[in-house]
Amino acid sequence: AAFRDNLVLGSGVGSHREVYPLYLNESLSTEYTHAESGYFQVASEMGTGGLVLLLAGIGLCASWCIHCLRYAESKRVLACLGATSAGLAASVLHSFVDFVWYIPACMSITTILIACTFRLSHFSQPEQSGEKTVAQVPRMVWLGLTTALIAMGCWMIHDRLGPALASPYWDEYLRMSRISTERQEKELRYADSKQEDAERESVAETVAMINQLEKVIEYNPTYVRAHLRMAGACLQYFDQLQQASANAMDLSQICDAAIASKFSSRAELDEWLSRSVGEDRKLLEKALWHTHRGLQLCPLQGEGYLYLANLCFLEGGRATSRRAYVDQALKVRPYDGGVLLQAGKVAILAGDVAQAMDYWKRCFQSGGIHQLQLIQLLAGHLPLTFVLDQFNPNLSDMQMLYLRYKRVSSAEELKQLSQRYVSRANSDLTREDGKKAARAWLFANRMDRDLGDTDRAIQSAQQAYAFAPGSYQVRYVLARSLLEAKQFSEAETHLRWCLGRKPRNQNLRSFMEAAVKGRIRGENQNMSASNANHPQSHR
Repeated sequence: AAFRDNLVLGSGVGSHREVYPLYLNESLSTEYTHAESGYFQVASEMGTGGLVLLLAGIGLCASWCIHCLRYAESKRVLACLGATSAGLAASVLHSFVDFVWYIPACMSITTILIACTFRLSHFSQPEQSGEKTVAQVPRMVWLGLTTALIAMGCWMIHDRLGPALASPYWDEYLRMSRISTERQEKELRYADSKQEDAERESVAETVAMINQLEKVIEYNPTYVRAHLRMAGACLQYFDQLQQASANAMDLSQICDAAIASKFSSRAELDEWLSRSVGEDRKLLEKALWHTHRGLQLCPLQGEGYLYLANLCFLEGGRATSRRAYVDQALKVRPYDGGVLLQAGKVAILAGDVAQAMDYWKRCFQSGGIHQLQLIQLLAGHLPLTFVLDQFNPNLSDMQMLYLRYKRVSSAEELKQLSQRYVSRANSDLTREDGKKAARAWLFANRMDRDLGDTDRAIQSAQQAYAFAPGSYQVRYVLARSLLEAKQFSEAETHLRWCLGRKPRNQNLRSFMEAAVKGRIRGENQNMSASNANHPQSHR
């Protein structure tokens, strides 16, 4: 589709990483810098013209090989041809399923092989009678060409020197960003409440990332991703400072208030911002500048338009401006979960509930951290049953819904979620790997135990046991469920198995002691009841 939409000249050399999100209809946390086919990348980036040039180059190399094979008389030349042609054939075939032409080391070797093949074809020229005419090139021409080559080499080195110096800082930023994202995702997934230490750690992480990005931009001022990441980091830092301030308003609320106030001049807006957020407003100005710079360098970055949607009030933007920026983000990133999440918020503010639900359904299906952010947004505002009906969650989605909604939903709603989960598990887990299916059933056991449904908890644990009878965790959970249901004899069997794996575990010993005492007490009660029903005769 990318090739078809830009058939003649393509989307531009090096544009794959910016263009593919328009066509790949899923939201991914990984960015694909290259296509898994050199031919496709050339076709999509350079269109028919580039593809024709590529095929012509391959044909030219093939003609040199054929010429050398036909006319070479030296075995050494043929041996060299075998080496170079085999390497070129490997490159041509491998590029159907990989991007080896875009890896500098691989392409350097390929270029050398092409040059060697060209020279071998010269060595294989048939002998011609008569004198050979040799073209004479003036010395000044050679000197000029050499000077130009040196100048071009110096320019190329200078052009790559900045990115090379920026690379360590960018790598360190990526490492910090990955750790921060994983921590945020964990907090959202398990609905952890933020502690003060965690908040301070989060602020320190953001400041450190800003410092790394400043170094990247200093050495490589045209790197679009660094500018947009800097804008995002500044906005994140602003929100973190706002959470700790006396007048706690996030950026979205500030934007709404500024647009609703309809300030007549920038001076009035500045005065209001100074009262509302103080010196933290400098972070908003910095984020706005880096956003504009990033979009000037590459207008296909969807997150940039989302930043402008929340910062447009600084430039006198209104509600229509905000919607326009979100619409533009949807045009360049139609399947991105973050864009869909923000588009739904703007649609809700505009009163278009149906459109908002459409965006949020697509965001929910995208998965990842944006799905978690959506669940956090909806929890407490929309009933759990409504979310289940509208979003059609799978088992993994229902697990996250339960963890987030269990604090704000009624027991009846959670029970409906549990019933749907079990029904979905019975239909979906028959084809799954045993361990994965067992983990899913263990979560059902957790829900049933939280809801106080002992019988269903035992059934869920038994389902997990059927998939993974050799799992310690499964046997342990099943034993606990049986023990809570006072089925001591069955619980003792599984606890004894667990003790064989972890004989020093004190909790297991305590449970085992309780199971044995319960079993003996039950046997004594049964014996007493039997004696009472069948008294012995005495002489």
